[in-house]
Amino acid sequence: STYLPAFKRAVEEGGAQGVMCSYNAINGVPSCANNLLLEGLLRDTWGFEGYVSSDSGAVADILENHNYEPDWNHTVAAAIVAGCDVESAGWPSGHPWATGSPYIDYIPGTVRTGMLAEKALDRALEHALGIRMKLGLFDPIDDQPYWHVGTEVVHADVHVEAAIDATLQGLVLLSNKDSSLPIPPGSNIAVIGPHTNARSVLLGNYLGQVCSDSYGSVNCVETVFEAISSRNSGTGGKTINATGCDVNSTDTSGFSDALEAASNSDYVVFVGGLDLSIEREGRDRPDIGLPGVQPDLLSKLLSLPNRPKVVLVLLHGGIVTLPSDLQSNIDAFVSAGYPGFFGAQAISRTLLDVKGDPASNRWGRTPVTWYSEEGWKKAAFNMLSFDMAATPGRTHRYYTDKPAFEFGSGLSYSKFELAAKQKKTEN
Repeated sequence: STYLPAFKRAVEEGGAQGVMCSYNAINGVPSCANNLLLEGLLRDTWGFEGYVSSDSGAVADILENHNYEPDWNHTVAAAIVAGCDVESAGWPSGHPWATGSPYIDYIPGTVRTGMLAEKALDRALEHALGIRMKLGLFDPIDDQPYWHVGTEVVHADVHVEAAIDATLQGLVLLSNKDSSLPIPPGSNIAVIGPHTNARSVLLGNYLGQVCSDSYGSVNCVETVFEAISSRNSGTGGKTINATGCDVNSTDTSGFSDALEAASNSDYVVFVGGLDLSIEREGRDRPDIGLPGVQPDLLSKLLSLPNRPKVVLVLLHGGIVTLPSDLQSNIDAFVSAGYPGFFGAQAISRTLLDVKGDPASNRWGRTPVTWYSEEGWKKAAFNMLSFDMAATPGRTHRYYTDKPAFEFGSGLSYSKFELAAKQKKTEN
């Protein structure tokens, strides 16, 4: 009831042709050796016709971490028979994520000894190669349309517009006290925080080449400060920039410049949050608070005499808790996630009104429950434990306090009125 519904809909309604089995075990059976999941449920019940791949190293985990089989031969045989058609492995030797390749190393021997039936291997090959046949990958390159999609198609206006609109809808307005947003034209804005000049952070991770000059370059990615400055430049307002602090540091030497910038502004847009040094695959957070001295800088900004309005724009993957005094005093709170290439443009377009180009009102809704700081402490979740049976659990189902923001929360700039229509009656 928690994880399977999304997979079920992806297969039955979305027609998914590829599914990955994970590292964990279900009822003591590793996912990639779980015939009940991969055959009984996925294929026999949902009608899946594609291929199943392991997560990188998940086949090796069957033996090395789960100790589910006694040796490598039994391990690869169990995975193939269960329905894991493809092993994701083969990182170069010495690579930090090198997993080896049990399928390549041990399948020939298991077939020769009869431990693995050739019919079972044939079935895995049919699934793995069948999807390639459907895609035409064995046809001459001249006959494969996806080899001939040029940059002019990828970067066509209609595709760019769709990407920008998707980015706009990915932003979530969690709070907006006294309609502090949108920022009116002609405002003086201080863009403060560790991500004001960030480029790569906007993109998240797991991505290909972004800029044309080189594979790892992010020079073509606009920063939030650049985007806000550009949009505000024609309104008569001024935009200044002071980072103030790093994402996860105890250094407060930049506070004075940030506070001075804020003191001379009508609005502060604080662009902070997390980055890949704090959260990513293989790096889980034991604590979900706003890291480093970011809360201290926010507190000082909110304590300035005759202070400007403070808008928090959070770049993050997982949820972030804020001290209750900060959350209640911030004038507006925007969850931006890692918004991608057009993230800065989307943020500036949603925050700022410009004459003839009002602020975008394409806000989305949060897809997760946001814990309060107090509720997080009470829950005492151990986020570094991967024991699926450990008390008290780790998901929103085991969170009993009032959330800071419920699943599906999100505001907009629209205003609604409800009124009862009076029906005329005749005497």
